[in-house]
Amino acid sequence: MQYTYDQIKRLRAKATRRALDWQHQTTTYLARTYGTVVVEQLNILSMTKAPKPKPDPDNEGNYLRNGPRPRPVRTAPSHKRRGGGRSERPVGPSNPSRRSSRRD
Repeated sequence: MQYTYDQIKRLRAKATRRALDWQHQTTTYLARTYGTVVVEQLNILSMTKAPKPKPDPDNEGNYLRNGPRPRPVRTAPSHKRRGGGRSERPVGPSNPSRRSSRRD
């Protein structure tokens, strides 16, 4: 049984490494290609709708768990976004494409 758990652990570690490698390659490409990167400040946890609570059939008046909360999204490392004479400008969530091109 331990062997199976170790296999699962290795597969999850491999998936995590692949995701981090993709993020690293993508952010490096964006940082090298574009002079200004506009980052939206979104609160994703408040944008997701929670499922309707289900009553617990064994305990009247109680509810079953709906599962874990969604994880926050990781952003690109700031040293990539600001390095090499590039600039970074945070933009609020409403109409970001209209405000990102505007010069301050």
